[in-house]
Amino acid sequence: MAISADPVKRKHQLANLQRGAATKHGTNSATVMAPLRAEAELWASSRWPWLDSVRLVLVADLAARVNRVRIWSDEHDIIHSRGVRAVQAHPIVDSADRWQARLDTMIQRLDAETRERSRPKPVDVDAELAAIAAGDVP
Repeated sequence: MAISADPVKRKHQLANLQRGAATKHGTNSATVMAPLRAEAELWASSRWPWLDSVRLVLVADLAARVNRVRIWSDEHDIIHSRGVRAVQAHPIVDSADRWQARLDTMIQRLDAETRERSRPKPVDVDAELAAIAAGDVP
């Protein structure tokens, strides 16, 4: 990509080349991502209250990344959806597609686990009858 002749765009492009630029904006920035992760953690913990802390953090991080790319692509008029390429492809589009696919898979698996958890547990009738016969019923 060539450096822009527009002084404002040029300044922004050159700022991206400085050491540490990736930690100040984008999906690697703690400052930018912290509120998005917190919002995603609230969403995930309300959707799956039984979720352990490790998986909660993983889902929240991935959801925050997908959300950040959506925000950025909307601000910069970049088409962003699986199977559709931007007119001028941007590297983040490929990453976003992978992140979205992983998030979709995680959501499907967690929803399946929720359904499995909500099913009634089968009763072992033979064990119940044996307990009754032995007088072990309270």
